[in-house]
Amino acid sequence: MKNVSVLIVTLLGLSALCRPGFALDPVIGVMAPLSNERVTITRGEKAVMNVGEKDGIVKGDVGSVRTDKGGAPSSAIAQCAVTASNYQSSVCEVVNDRKEIDPGAFIFFDPVAVTDATLYPITIATLSHVVAPYEPYKRLRVCLYGIFDENNVQTGLSGLIVGELSRVFAQKKRIHLVDKSALKGLIFYPDSDAKLIEFAQKNMKTADIDALVTGTYKVMGKRIDLTVLAIGKEGGVRVALFSLPMEERYALPLSVVVANAAEPTRIEVSTCLLTIKTMPFEPPKHEVGQLIQEESGGNPLTEMVLKQTSFNLVAPVEIKVKVDDEAVAVSDKEEQRLFLPNGVHRVLVSFRRGYFFNESLLYTSQQEVTREALLDLGRPDNLVMDIRINPSFRADAIGLDVGERVDSRREVIKPIKSVQSEKTIDVFRN
Repeated sequence: MKNVSVLIVTLLGLSALCRPGFALDPVIGVMAPLSNERVTITRGEKAVMNVGEKDGIVKGDVGSVRTDKGGAPSSAIAQCAVTASNYQSSVCEVVNDRKEIDPGAFIFFDPVAVTDATLYPITIATLSHVVAPYEPYKRLRVCLYGIFDENNVQTGLSGLIVGELSRVFAQKKRIHLVDKSALKGLIFYPDSDAKLIEFAQKNMKTADIDALVTGTYKVMGKRIDLTVLAIGKEGGVRVALFSLPMEERYALPLSVVVANAAEPTRIEVSTCLLTIKTMPFEPPKHEVGQLIQEESGGNPLTEMVLKQTSFNLVAPVEIKVKVDDEAVAVSDKEEQRLFLPNGVHRVLVSFRRGYFFNESLLYTSQQEVTREALLDLGRPDNLVMDIRINPSFRADAIGLDVGERVDSRREVIKPIKSVQSEKTIDVFRN
């Protein structure tokens, strides 16, 4: 696994120090300039606050600033977004203000409601671990995959931990929880080998999951050791090690088996031969005016530039093919061989129109033409993916055919239409 970072936290007796989880009063902190050279704080500058993870504050939270601790929400003079946090304190950046902020101003945050004071430090530390690699403003899609015992069994305690994680994560506005069904039946465990973890990360990209949380626990006498993994879809894995007291109320959940260990997903690889064909064309003189109008889209400057070029050939340029967000080197002169594991793969093809005079490129369109499709591989196979690019203004400017090689024959796989985020996407399933 790449880019592994480790956080070690001992929670024995720590829950008594935590902010009461059942109170719904706002979290109130006091601000001071981060720089000793500043007297006041203005937009774009940073401030330090005396509230942190112990209060449920993590990177990305946004608080409202007021001069009066008892003032109404409408009296807020600024907003400040948290850019870093630790157990005791945090740093925020002023993102909106109506006036300069004086040292000692109060900042208000929404409270975090919890139901288990012992698990509270785990949930907040895990949440902080998940959001740490991302910019404070980024919305995150997070999958709580599961917590397992040392034999990869899910128990009642697994459910308690995941349930508390879910309750806390759902209270953060930048977090959107994604059910693990989005991973299409993928089965892996925290102790799976690096190849299966990397395979899970590719599946996360396809499902548009930014981070996945999983973990394993082991009872060690009077304590429970818990390892939590925050897996990022781009390759980073952050590991947090916790130790919490073995309280009597956990005995029954520990004895309840919710789901036995299952066979991890086997990675099977298909060979896919990718071919690309471009179809440049020489527009008849009577169609040049219509082409210019469609390309310019009413922009007089673009229309003027195109008229001055006196182009006589239109061809695709800046052709890009991505599979699971990874660029694939393509050429219309040679085939490209890909090795794709089973599962769903997102294919994105794009190009721009180039306007030529003979072989000289005179103008490149500002419009990028794209087509997206899903390749659902259920079994290892020999596939052929044919891409056709026609730079004319037509709905099927990018053609995509997927077929299976059977002996010396080629059998075409017909796509299934799927609607995702208001877009219709072809799904090719072998």
